[in-house]
Amino acid sequence: ILAHEGAIENSASALIGLNRRLKIVNGVKSNLAFGSTFPEAAGVFWDAPALAEAWRGPRRAFLLSTVRPDRSVIRELPRGQVYLLRERGGRWLYSNRP
Repeated sequence: ILAHEGAIENSASALIGLNRRLKIVNGVKSNLAFGSTFPEAAGVFWDAPALAEAWRGPRRAFLLSTVRPDRSVIRELPRGQVYLLRERGGRWLYSNRP
């Protein structure tokens, strides 16, 4: 599972080579807000509880965030299951597994 938090336009270059669909966490406030209202977008846009449910699940999950950790959705994820893998250029990459 790969999710992105924050304005997707801030990470476009990091996401360009992906061959899978991405979940957008709390992203309906950015330039994707209009598109998030279409039926085809169902399941693409997640809120914090949806991410937390996936985070606790059996699959490995990654969160690429452009939101500072003190304001990020990671504060709502289960303690002991948030691993910072990398921080660079105003982006943070987390996983639910070490």
